[in-house]
Amino acid sequence: MKMTIVLDTDDPQGLIDAYKIASFILNKHTHNHMSPKVRLGRIHLIKFLRQFAKECEDRKRDPDPDERVEDPSSLRVCKEFVDRKWESLIGVTYDS
Repeated sequence: MKMTIVLDTDDPQGLIDAYKIASFILNKHTHNHMSPKVRLGRIHLIKFLRQFAKECEDRKRDPDPDERVEDPSSLRVCKEFVDRKWESLIGVTYDS
């Protein structure tokens, strides 16, 4: 697919929209070779870890009979949690 985007430097909103379109296309067609960066402040990191701890407690309290129970500190469990939450963190900067 080829596309031509015309930019009007007198239209700030149009420039922002063109940037969003180009970023979307880049992310969709590069198959996530370039992992986006997420920057978390102290408070948001604490809240993120609390979510993980609560999810681990819930899994331990009410285990799914079809699911294998793994150690919460395993790399697989941590990675799956981060993968589920990653999209909500991309493009957002949290500083405390």
